[in-house]
Formats: sequence, structure tokens, C-alpha cells
Amino acid sequence: MAGSEPHSGVSRSRLIVVLLVLVAILVLGLVWQTIQSASSNRATATQVLQDYGRLAGDEFTRRAMVEVGYSGYFALVNALRRNLAAGADILSAPPGGDDDAMKAAQLARVRFIVDETSPGGRFSSPVEAEVAAYIAERAIEVRTSPQDQTPFAIDHKSFRDRSRTFVFASADSAVFGFEVDRSVLGERLRDVFDGEPLMPESLAHGAVGNESLYLEFRDDSGDVLFSAKETYDPYLLTTNVIDDEYNGIFLGHTVAVAIDATAAEALVIGGLPRSRLPLLLATVFLTVALLVAAILQLRREYALMKMRSDFVSEVSHELRTPLAQIRLFVETLLLERFETNDDKRRALEIIDRESQRLLHLVENV
Repeated sequence: MAGSEPHSGVSRSRLIVVLLVLVAILVLGLVWQTIQSASSNRATATQVLQDYGRLAGDEFTRRAMVEVGYSGYFALVNALRRNLAAGADILSAPPGGDDDAMKAAQLARVRFIVDETSPGGRFSSPVEAEVAAYIAERAIEVRTSPQDQTPFAIDHKSFRDRSRTFVFASADSAVFGFEVDRSVLGERLRDVFDGEPLMPESLAHGAVGNESLYLEFRDDSGDVLFSAKETYDPYLLTTNVIDDEYNGIFLGHTVAVAIDATAAEALVIGGLPRSRLPLLLATVFLTVALLVAAILQLRREYALMKMRSDFVSEVSHELRTPLAQIRLFVETLLLERFETNDDKRRALEIIDRESQRLLHLVENV
């Protein structure tokens, strides 16, 4: 019986440990499922906000093309063409005319004309030799290329690792145009951004304005032409490379947009799901800690059970020795096998001594 009790205790301990491990695995599985679910919900909400950001970027690009392309380049090319037809010198003074033409003239950093009398080109202000050579060469291509429906051609050319934009148009045998002033172009882009909201009014009932948008507009070489709002959440940033729409006025340019996370609640039901990772990690830590504490406690209980078993075995052994001596001499006395009184007395003394020893052992226990 003494040997079977520790064995059954060990079996119970092992069963409890297995159950605790299964509970821990269950908790870890539930935590993992919760993390996956929260991550999926956050990814969906993030994708929605990125789509809205992409929508705002497309709308900004469309408005910028109208502002810069139609009200800027197109208006200035038409004004220069009218001045050429009237025999005026387009290099000496900005083109006159309506307010749109005067405003468009600010986009021209340098005006130029290439014709039969000046095949190398004439410029409103000095330009680098490599730029003049490029304009003269490109003018030949513009003059000899078939005329299509586009009123002007746009080139984004890199000089000394910096992109520069040139607008070319032809009139009779002359090719004229201008280099775009990047600083003025940035101001026009700022005007577009400061105008009407880029997000549709139907979204959040117009509650999300342009002040909630981070927007950065870069040219084809990566130089920033315009940026609004300094900080943004990187995981909400979406970037779009512009194709050759509207004569390629922004060909190769990129527009990056990110919606402020504080506006998420107005655009996404419930807003961006908050991260529950700290709470889940605390739950996992507590579960593991409880499991370890339970295992340590069970180990201690097992050690105590073993100590009790060893103690019982040792006490049983110690008690058997005097009992065996007492029984031996008592049986000998009962069988009257001692012949002399001295032998009987010696047997009684042994019985008394072993009884005292047994009493002492019992008192120690």
C-alpha cells in the first residue's frame, strides 16, 4: 500500500500537468486566432484608407493637370502663338492678353524660339550651352514631326542629375516654347491642394478635408515639387506613378498620399482597430507563468510524497527490528525452551530493552 500511493500520486500529477499543458495550448490558440482576426480587420481598414488616399491622389493629379496643363501651358502656348502671328517678339516681354495668359506666363522660366534666322535658338535669358544645344536639336524633331491633335509637346530632361521640363510648340517654320519654372509650378500645385476638398463630399459627409491628407508630388527624377503636411503614418501611404496623360505633362511623376489616422473613424466604421497585442501578450505571459507555477507546485508535491513514502519505509524498518526481537523471545518463553532461570531473565531483559527501544522510536515518530 505504501508503494502504490506514490505511484498513484505521480499518475495524478502527470494527468494534471497534461491538462494544464492542454489548457495553455488552448489559450495560445485562442490568442493566435484573436491576433489573426485583429490583424485581418486592421489590414482591411488600412486597405480602405489606402484606397481613399489613392482616390484623393488621382483627383489631385486630375486637377493639377487642368490647372497646369490647360490653364497654364496651353494658355501660354496660345498667347505666344498669337503674338508670333501678330509679328511681336515673344522674347522681349511676357505675352499680354487676358488674366489667364498673364498668370500662365509666370510658369515660363525661359522663353525660346528656333527658326530659320536662328537655328541655334534665341532665348529670353541666358541658358547653359548644353541646354541650348538640346533645345535646338529637339526643335528640329518638333518641326519635322507630323502634326497631331496635341497643341504642344512636353519633355522632361535631366541635366546634371536634375529634371527640367520644356514645352515645345510650332507655328509655320518656327518652333517656340519655354522652360517651366519649378518654383512657380510648386505654387500652382499648392493652389490645387488649397482648393476644393480632394475627397468626395459623399464620404463622411465632407468631414474629411485636405488638412487630413499628407500629399507629396515628385518629378520623374525624385525631386519634390510640392508637399503638404510633414508627418504621416507610413502604413497608410500609397504612391502612384503618373502616365502620359494630357500630353505627358506629369509623365513619370509620382504622387504619394496618406490619410491621417485620426480621420479613420469618419471614413471607416469603428475606425482603425486598436492593437490588442499588449493585452494578448500579457494573457500569454500570465498563462505560461501559471503553468510553470503549477508544474513547480506539482514537483514539490511529488517530492513531499516521496519523502513521506521514504519516511514510512524507514520507520517500518526500524519498528520491525525490535518487534522481531520481542516476538522471538516471547515465543521462546511461551514454548518454555529456556532451561535455566538465568536464560529466562536474560530473555526478559532483552524484551524490556527492545520495548524501551520501540517506545523511543514511537516517541521520535
